[in-house]
Amino acid sequence: MAGFAWRRVVTVVQFNRFCQPISAHSIQIHDAWIHESRTRLDVHLISISQRKPSLSYCRFMNLSNVLFSLIIAGLCNQVAVSQSIDDLIDQLNSDQYHARQAAKADLITLANSGSADSLREGLKHPSLEVRSTVAEILGMIRQQEFGDQLQQVSNPNVPSDELTSTGWKEFSLVAGNDMEARRAFVALCRRHPTGLSSIKSVSNAHAEFTNPFQINTDDGVGWVLLLLSELNSPNSGNEFDTQAATQSSRIAMSLSQPTMGLDLHAVADRSDGCGTIFSRLVTRWLAKHDTIIDRRTAIRVALRYDCDQTALAIAENVLSVPDSPAASTVTAMLVVAKLNQTSQKLSDFVDDNRTAHVWQLIADRKIKIQTQVRDVAIALMLNQADQDPRQFGFNYLEADPLLRFRDYSLGFENDQLRSMAHTKALDFLATKRGTPEQ
Repeated sequence: MAGFAWRRVVTVVQFNRFCQPISAHSIQIHDAWIHESRTRLDVHLISISQRKPSLSYCRFMNLSNVLFSLIIAGLCNQVAVSQSIDDLIDQLNSDQYHARQAAKADLITLANSGSADSLREGLKHPSLEVRSTVAEILGMIRQQEFGDQLQQVSNPNVPSDELTSTGWKEFSLVAGNDMEARRAFVALCRRHPTGLSSIKSVSNAHAEFTNPFQINTDDGVGWVLLLLSELNSPNSGNEFDTQAATQSSRIAMSLSQPTMGLDLHAVADRSDGCGTIFSRLVTRWLAKHDTIIDRRTAIRVALRYDCDQTALAIAENVLSVPDSPAASTVTAMLVVAKLNQTSQKLSDFVDDNRTAHVWQLIADRKIKIQTQVRDVAIALMLNQADQDPRQFGFNYLEADPLLRFRDYSLGFENDQLRSMAHTKALDFLATKRGTPEQ
C-alpha cells in the first residue's frame, strides 16, 4: 500500500509541475482521485496502528503528508488564478470606470507573472472593449519581453547561441554573431519595435528601405536593412529575373557613387556597429550578384566599403581572363597595384592597345584624352618604382581616393605623345629593374 501511494504522489507532483492551468472540472476529478489515494493511506495507517511503526516508515508518512499538502495547494492556486483571470476579464466590461482600470492593472500583474496564456482567452470575449483591452495588455507584455530580449543581446556575458530574440538567428547567419553584430541588431530592432520576425517582410513593409535612391547616406540602419532584404530574397541575384536584376543594378549604382550609398565616415563614430556590419554584408552581396554586377563596378564598391580582399580577388580574376573588357582590366590593374605591391601582372599589359576610356576636358572641349590599357600599366609600373608618371609625359594624371589614380586620366591626346611617354618610361624601367627594353 505504501509503494502504491508513493507512486501516486510522484505522479501528481509531476502533473502539477508541468501542466498548464487546468479547468475546474479537471480539478474536481483530481480532487476525487487525491481523496481516494489519501483514504487508502488512512486505511493503511489504521491497519498498522496496532503495531509500532519503524522510523523509516514514519519519515515516509510525514513526507507523504507534506507532498499531499503541496499538491493540493498548487492545484488550488491554479484554479484560483484561472478563476481570477476569468473574473477580471469579465470585470473589464464593467460599467464602472474604476473597476475596469483596476481589473486591467491586476491582469497586467498576473500576465507578468506568467499567466499570459490564460489571458489570451479574453480575445474571444463577446465584448469589443474587453477584446481591445486584452489585446493592449498582451501587446504591453510582448514589448516587455522584447525589451528583455534586447538586453540579453547587448549583454556580452550571454552566449550567442542562447539568444532568443526573434530574427537574431537569421541575422547572425549573414552578419556574424560578435558584439558589432549584436549592436547593429539592437539598432535595427529599436527602429522596428515589433522585432525582425522576418527581415525581408520588415523591409517590404517600409518602402524607404527598398529604394536605394531614397535612403540617406548617413542612415546605417536603412542601408543594412536594404542589403539584408536583398540577401534573404530568393530572387535576388537571379539574372533572369528582370525586376530583381533591375533592383541589383540600382543598388550597385548607388554604392559605387561617392555621393550616394552609405557614407562610412558619417557613421564611423556611432556605437551601433552598422558601418562594420554593412561592409560585411557588401562582401556577401557582391558574391551573390557576381553574374549581374559588372566587374569594374563591383571592384569600386568593394574598395569603397573596405572589402579589400574581395576587391583584390575580383581584380586578379579579371586580369587572369584574356577577354575581360578593357575598362574592367584597367580598374583591376589599379586595384592590384594599390593592394598588392609585389604583383608582376602589370608587365603583361604593356602591349595592350585596347581603348578603355575617352575623356574630354571640360575646360577645352576640343581636347579628348584617350586611355589605353598599356597607358595605365606603364603609369602604374612607374609609380611602383617611386616615380611620378607626370615627369614622363602623363600630363593629365589625377588622383583618386579609391584607386590612387583616376583611370581615365592616364591617357594621351594623340599617339605621338603616347609613344614619347612610353619610350621614356620603358627606358627608365629597363635601366632600373633590368627588364628587357621594349
